[in-house]
Amino acid sequence: MLVVVGLGGSTVRAGDKEDIVARWDNAVTDNAYIRFNDDGTFKEVTILGTTEGKYCLLSKEAIELDVPGLLYGRNVTEFKYKMSGDTLELKLLGQWVKYKRVK
Repeated sequence: MLVVVGLGGSTVRAGDKEDIVARWDNAVTDNAYIRFNDDGTFKEVTILGTTEGKYCLLSKEAIELDVPGLLYGRNVTEFKYKMSGDTLELKLLGQWVKYKRVK
C-alpha cells in the first residue's frame, strides 16, 4: 500500500512514516545515534556534537532534514534513505551509513 504525499505523485511507503519513529544507533560506533520522533522532529548525536531539527519523508527513498544554520537561518537538505526491518541506511556525503533500531 502506498500513500501519496506532496505534489507530483511522490510516494512514501505507508509503513515508513511509522517505522522510522525510533532511536537508530550507528552500526559502527556506540557514540552516535539518530532519533526520529512521531511529531516530525529528530535528534542526531555524534562525537562532534548534537543536532536537533525537523524531518519529512519526501518519497519512498528520500528524507528531508531541516536544521538550524551554523550562524543564522536554516539548512534544509534532502538525503536518500533505505529501511528494511531494523536497519536504516542514510546516504550521507556520498556514502551509505547504517543504523540499527534500538529495541
